[in-house]
Amino acid sequence: MKRICSIIMCSALLTVSMAGCDDEETPVVIPEVVFDQTWLTLGIDEDETLTASLTPSEGVPELIWKSSNPSVATVSEGVIRGVSEGEAVISVSVAGREDLASCTVIVSWLGKIGFVSDRTWKIGSQVWSDAVVTSRGKNKLDFDGGTEGDPNYKVDVRENSGYGDWFSWAAVDKYKTIICPEGWRIPTMEDFVTLDIALGGDGNNHNAMDGSGYYPNCYIDDWGGQYGGYCWWYQGNLELTEVGTYGAYWSSTSVSDTQAYGLCFGSTYGYRLPVGKNNKYSGFMVRLVKDAE
Repeated sequence: MKRICSIIMCSALLTVSMAGCDDEETPVVIPEVVFDQTWLTLGIDEDETLTASLTPSEGVPELIWKSSNPSVATVSEGVIRGVSEGEAVISVSVAGREDLASCTVIVSWLGKIGFVSDRTWKIGSQVWSDAVVTSRGKNKLDFDGGTEGDPNYKVDVRENSGYGDWFSWAAVDKYKTIICPEGWRIPTMEDFVTLDIALGGDGNNHNAMDGSGYYPNCYIDDWGGQYGGYCWWYQGNLELTEVGTYGAYWSSTSVSDTQAYGLCFGSTYGYRLPVGKNNKYSGFMVRLVKDAE
């Protein structure tokens, strides 16, 4: 009886051993990962979904999402949430392989930053973006860049539906690096002068009327929704002025504590002022510029 039991036990052990030899470990698939965005902007308590494309897409272990700075932005299954102002890098890893893809996230008071359209304009040696819009502007019911004599000239932005948002100059100055994607910049006074000359102007403040009518080149006729008007404080009241007939854009160049240069032009008055001096508490639109390749 003992001999029979011994044979049965030996046979069972042999079967387990052979089964163990036949089974091979399945290799871990490490995919190529590409995010649909490598740079994005967010406001506090705003969400954005980051989509990861995998090659190959099947047989891949779970993606592990990570934020380099959870106090600024958190991430869960690709959904990013802004927590506080600052910068964080969102990345993914698979089976211990880290940072297979990454995306820089900028969280700021402005919120999500974009443009009226993705269209660009090449004029002379420059390329211009469409006007800047923000998610912060969509939530503003008022505008308070600061009244004349106010030393603070407040950081503010207001939605300008159909055009670019209106920014106080303080908002442009504070967030000028955040507003601009890589390669773009807030135009300087010199950039506006270059634009004016490329359009046939003389680069100086000039009125288009010469007694016989308007100079034909004093406007910017093909620049998208350029006549977005402006907002400003007049005798203690907020004025939203000349939308549809006049355009006003900030430069990054300050004139004094109370004024900065801007580009102003309009169909009503028939002039283009590439180096106009404007009160910093006014609400002007913003376009970005870069050098043409």
